[in-house]
Amino acid sequence: MGTFPIALIAQIKHGYLQEAIKKRGWTQKQAAEFFGTNGSWFGEVINLKKVPSEKWLVEHQEKLFELTGKLPKDLFPESLRTKEFLDAPKTIEATCEVPLHFLLSGRESLALPPTPEEILMNKDFAKGVREILSTLPRQQEEVIVKIFLEGKSETEVARELGKFRQSISQAKIRALNKLRHPMRVRKLQSLLIRK
Repeated sequence: MGTFPIALIAQIKHGYLQEAIKKRGWTQKQAAEFFGTNGSWFGEVINLKKVPSEKWLVEHQEKLFELTGKLPKDLFPESLRTKEFLDAPKTIEATCEVPLHFLLSGRESLALPPTPEEILMNKDFAKGVREILSTLPRQQEEVIVKIFLEGKSETEVARELGKFRQSISQAKIRALNKLRHPMRVRKLQSLLIRK
């Protein structure tokens, strides 16, 4: 019967808040009422376009924990507070070929190709990446892990390691240059091909 390309568009939302609201069977408006806040403001928070102020987080800490089981620092880490993150597009678009019988039957669920995060969650792939990273000098390996695998900013890493941000930036650049070495590239490609 063949395949047909379909386009999927997904909106990114705050996972902890969205799941907690869903578990309670609430709408965003009901969640906003729970916090005593404006619905459109709360919608921007859920859609990761806005981050609550420190004052708001302190005032609503108990309700946040009651709803999500998480502390404000876990719900809104520093990396979410950057202008770069808040201004970034919050939709993901993907096009994939789907067997026509999936579209006609309506009973099958579509399986999308794995996301980069799902690939990294694979233990064999993660082990292989760690082996490649272990060939770097210790500080460069640590910087790459913290920035690219843990999602921390250069400023956060500098603070954690007690270094200047410029030093972390230089370590990242040196590490990335070393990771472009043909031997390391071939090893990484072999890990991706096995997927």
